[in-house]
Amino acid sequence: MSALRSLVKLASWPRVAFPLAAITLALNLVATTAAAFPATAKPFSVFNSVAYDGTPDLSAYGIRSIKTIYEADLDDPPASHSNDRQFSMEKVDNAAQSAGKNPGELVVLDMETWGWNPAAMQKYAKALQEFKRLNPQSKVSMFNKPAPSAVWRIYQSDAKPLVDHIDFLTPMLYTHGADAAAWAKEAKLIVQLLRQEAPGKPIYAYVWPQYNAPHAGCKQGSLGAQFLPASVWRSELETLYPIVDGVILWSPRWACSGSDEETKYPKFDAKMPWFVQTEAFMKAHNIH
Repeated sequence: MSALRSLVKLASWPRVAFPLAAITLALNLVATTAAAFPATAKPFSVFNSVAYDGTPDLSAYGIRSIKTIYEADLDDPPASHSNDRQFSMEKVDNAAQSAGKNPGELVVLDMETWGWNPAAMQKYAKALQEFKRLNPQSKVSMFNKPAPSAVWRIYQSDAKPLVDHIDFLTPMLYTHGADAAAWAKEAKLIVQLLRQEAPGKPIYAYVWPQYNAPHAGCKQGSLGAQFLPASVWRSELETLYPIVDGVILWSPRWACSGSDEETKYPKFDAKMPWFVQTEAFMKAHNIH
């Protein structure tokens, strides 16, 4: 607004003759910029679950910590991605007690093996009950559950105990391909359905500044796990801003180089294009 007032003042200053067309263009530019990145007071949080080497505490940037607890710290073998795996209540107890040391930090239990069938829902609900029994202070969720889909609709009644026990929702809104419009459409639909299934509960979306195509490896010509173009990443953040309550910045340790078939392990740098855009996004919306 200060820029707008300055332009108006200059336009009315009798000692300087500014062409009307130039003044009109400048005013339009200011208005367009303000509309694209409005400074708002909407409650919105950004969380750090990034695993690149050397990722620091990002609280200095206004980014909050969040505790993501993965399968290996929650269940017992026998085998990876087996339906025979069970929650280890001893491990769940340890996780609950550990999280209780920092009760203001949100907690996400990430168990992805069992999907959404009724037996799985019972396992998730049981683990959440045990976690909350030992740590009633911490706010807890189950990663990407409920997930609105045909399967979720079928087992909706079985999943009600799960919805009742989670404090917030964490949909996985990763980028699976290069079609930005398709990603935006799907993200909006998922959030809309989650609002219907769990009204009143905050939604913090997991987002990843790389393409979610690790199964494609790092072959040339494949998106693999290459970093998103900075403009695409910013567009995704702007798409999510009005519809969710926050985003969880997530990454593995590795990425694809994009120029060969090698896997690389990038070191975190505040000058990474995706992080520069994250900072700009937060500044534009007064997120701190």
